Amino acid sequence: MSSAVADAPADEPVEGGGSLRIVGTLVLSALALVACASGSEDVEPAADPATTVRLVIPDANLREPGVSCSGASPFRFAHPEAGFVVTSPSGTTVFTGKLPQGIAEKALTIDLGDQRQHTVCVMRLEMPGVDSVDGHSIVIDDRSPVPIVPNPNLDGALEAVLS
Repeated sequence: MSSAVADAPADEPVEGGGSLRIVGTLVLSALALVACASGSEDVEPAADPATTVRLVIPDANLREPGVSCSGASPFRFAHPEAGFVVTSPSGTTVFTGKLPQGIAEKALTIDLGDQRQHTVCVMRLEMPGVDSVDGHSIVIDDRSPVPIVPNPNLDGALEAVLS
């Protein structure tokens, strides 16, 4: 900014200063509009409820932790795209879906690095539109119901462990 513009009184025209004042006024006006508009949107709209359940498949298969998996050995029925149903304690169907791909997690607390070791396959079942399934059961492929319970070792995360 030139010193001529800064030193001139506000009511005296300055060469090149008029367009600078117009730009400044426009910028301030735009900022004021943005501030007013954003003030009315401080409250976010409520999101649809969703619940996630960890489906643990204790197949103890040898895999590298972190790789994709599905149920092995006696748990072959627990594979991606297999159908599942979540039922309430009264037997009412709460949610139906398809099993996703699982991720291998270490079965032992011994640190063996990234090499192949005994793992469990964990599938995360996302249930949009469902508030809670604590105390409910999951049924996979018309097999026996498996209870969904909070896991105290995982801060109460809901979990169903196949057996």
